Amino acid sequence: MERILLTALLAGHAAIWNVLGFDEVRVRLGSVEGSRCSGRVEVFKGERWGTVCSRGWDLRDAAVVCRELDCGFAFSTQAGALFSRSSGEVWWRNVRCSGDEFTLDLCERTPNDKVCPHNEDAGVECTVEIHTPQIWYNTSQMVRPGWVNRGQSFNVTCSTQPQYPGGSFQLRLIRPNGTVRHSLPALAPFVTFSFSNAQASNEGYYCCLYKVQFGGRTFVSRESQPLAINVRGADPILSPVVISLLVSGLTFVTATCAILIVAKVYCKRVRKPTELERESRTCVDNTYIALTIK
Repeated sequence: MERILLTALLAGHAAIWNVLGFDEVRVRLGSVEGSRCSGRVEVFKGERWGTVCSRGWDLRDAAVVCRELDCGFAFSTQAGALFSRSSGEVWWRNVRCSGDEFTLDLCERTPNDKVCPHNEDAGVECTVEIHTPQIWYNTSQMVRPGWVNRGQSFNVTCSTQPQYPGGSFQLRLIRPNGTVRHSLPALAPFVTFSFSNAQASNEGYYCCLYKVQFGGRTFVSRESQPLAINVRGADPILSPVVISLLVSGLTFVTATCAILIVAKVYCKRVRKPTELERESRTCVDNTYIALTIK
């Protein structure tokens, strides 16, 4: 829905500029490899395609281009020497984007006026957003969901789309006494972590992460939804989920008892007998009743 609204907004922006007599401005990335999200920044202006000078070009400017082309985020800028020589005009130089603009033509810039040659053309390398991985598990025995039998094998699978070269999956096991991490290279869109002998140490919440490196920088996905796994017959018998519920219940009971004790002590202190009541009680306590025996 957000992408549709953004597309409609950009289309409306272009229509307004056409009505006002301004040239339509479009952006693309020209690359010899044919990648839509990596290459020389090319701008359609005045019914012709041109380029942008790399003087003053930085990651904030590149981020706007990647967003405009729906190519995710920018992780590097490139110089014109990496591309084949371009033809046409070099339209702009000293582009200054805040990084929040929807399109490159909304950024401040200076007309080039033949100051920058094509060997100073600006380039961008983008990557699409790293999606949150999916997680699921299976076991060799028939048990209810969320459980495995002690001593049996089970597998936890992580998957994501799209896949990037050099990526890896990390599986995190979150337990009451700490976190255990396992890692495997992403040779396919999914990997399977195998556990051959389920024990109490395998109980907890499992989460998947996807990591990939570009240009010396590491990008990490969001964590998957947590997957709770309990081992039936394991020692201790109580699962982490049951233990957490028992601890919460015990805390509630303890707090309630403490409140009742404090309230009782307070009531005793507030309710002090008067002098007349003390004398009356003494009189009654010292009174002997004589019984007449016939």
